[in-house]
Amino acid sequence: RHISKAEYDEAIDLLKESRAIEFKGPELNRQYTIQLKELYKIKKNREAYINELWMLTTKYELQSLEPFNELKAQYSDEEWPEMREKVFMSLPENARLADYYRNEGLEERILEYVQNSTYAGDVLTYEADLKDKYPAEMLDVYEKFARGRMKMNERRLYREIVEFTKGMLDYPGGRERVDQLIEEWTVEYKHRPAMIGELEKLK
Repeated sequence: RHISKAEYDEAIDLLKESRAIEFKGPELNRQYTIQLKELYKIKKNREAYINELWMLTTKYELQSLEPFNELKAQYSDEEWPEMREKVFMSLPENARLADYYRNEGLEERILEYVQNSTYAGDVLTYEADLKDKYPAEMLDVYEKFARGRMKMNERRLYREIVEFTKGMLDYPGGRERVDQLIEEWTVEYKHRPAMIGELEKLK
């Protein structure tokens, strides 16, 4: 009602009051924040508009880079790098930082993210960003994951072990590294003949 009559100030007050109410789901707060952002944009209140964008970027809309890119558009090329670092530092732990790094073309930081990750899916998700520029580092990442899963001694991980070991063959020096691993594991894990048998097929 308020917005249709261009009573923007009243609409803003109502949305802010609604957002302040506790014990409601985050989706409602996300919707309120989007509406506030648009109202401040219409009113040309840049500071308030950016504040709402900031909340969307760092709190309410972590599954999308759209608010992040909208926020980026508010800054010059000279201003943005500093502001971008503030965004990165404000993101919660469950945000996928590597997606933001990819958006910004920060390959070195994607590599660091993958190197420090314990989630196998991250290697596959970001490999295309890193393979050509960081082949030696990615070979090490593949070996790290293969060795880590081998130490867990869980049959459910056998497929992953084989896939990561096989993935090493796509990199320079991978053939030699794989042969060395198989030779080492054949001795160390001789009590796991099924696993060794699968790895032998990679020779």
